[in-house]
Amino acid sequence: MQHFLQTGRWDNRNKLTVYNDKRIKFETGELLKRDSNNSVILQLEFEDRWADFNKYIEFETAEKKWCELLKQDTYAIPIDVTENESIEMDIAFKKTENDDTTQDFSQTKTVYFEPSINANPEVIEKHKDVIDQIVEEIDDLQEEVSANTAARHTHPNKSILDDTTASYTTEAQSKLANIESNAEVNKIEKIKVNGTEQTITNKSVDINVMDNTVNNLINYYLKTETYTQEEVNALIGAITTLNIEVVQSLPTQDISTNTIYFVPKNPAETDNIYDEYIYVNNSWELIGTTEVDLTHYVQDTDYATSSKAGVIKTGYGAGLLSDGKIFAGTRTYAQYQNDDNKFFISKGTLENVLTERIGNVETLLTNLNTDLGNIITEAEAI
Repeated sequence: MQHFLQTGRWDNRNKLTVYNDKRIKFETGELLKRDSNNSVILQLEFEDRWADFNKYIEFETAEKKWCELLKQDTYAIPIDVTENESIEMDIAFKKTENDDTTQDFSQTKTVYFEPSINANPEVIEKHKDVIDQIVEEIDDLQEEVSANTAARHTHPNKSILDDTTASYTTEAQSKLANIESNAEVNKIEKIKVNGTEQTITNKSVDINVMDNTVNNLINYYLKTETYTQEEVNALIGAITTLNIEVVQSLPTQDISTNTIYFVPKNPAETDNIYDEYIYVNNSWELIGTTEVDLTHYVQDTDYATSSKAGVIKTGYGAGLLSDGKIFAGTRTYAQYQNDDNKFFISKGTLENVLTERIGNVETLLTNLNTDLGNIITEAEAI
């Protein structure tokens, strides 16, 4: 049995190309012979990106993996690989032979193998009449194709076109005759702008120099729109600042209009509270004092009373709502029994207390009924 290589649902394709972007493509290559093991021969082609790599072809199924170094531009797929109906295949690229570190992988392809029957001499002899008839029909079809091809080139202007073609051919030959032997075409391989390679489309590259220049300068200022270091220093020096000076009395000469003067309210006081003055429109203006009035502030030890607002302490289970209201937390009956008369209870605590007390009363009544029943029974027995 022979095995034909197939990929996807395409026809037999024996040429394998690996592109720079890692794509793998099977194309119709040369008609390659199979080796002595009757395995499929691949014709290999790699784009320039992979020139410096060692290339390993890999086949893999759920049970087994094959990996082999590619040393030539053709590769015979092992016969045990082709015995699979389909198999995953890729190319691994390594820097050195037997390198454990794989630098890159190609695209993974699913390869299909389809068996066919060898046509041995016995088969040919057995079906000779059929084969001869097929060959004869092929010859007839070839004659029809040749006749149709000749007919397509028969038309009234044939002689004119022949003369035109002959003239063009002579002129073209004259041009080619003037080209030196082994002359090279002046071809630019790459075009870069500021180190960036440009894409060539339809043999041309459009470089908009003006747009690039404008875009590069869009965030720059003109020299006339900026300040020198000396100009910046002068502007900073011209900024008006306020100074503070403590004096025993307001000055009568060398008065600064950029100074706030602190004058003691009363030199005899130990707290040294000052009045603040500034000289405006040729006269003194009192603008404030350093004294802090805490009359209306509550200290943390200033507790509230029935007639005065202040700090309120809450006991266990109490809290403060966002609107300033105090609430009592829910307590159990056992906790309630340990509280003194400084605590207040919530609705939930009251319910807990009543429920447990009622439960205790019900238990006492049950026990009492039981005791009475026992007494009555004993009395009747006497």
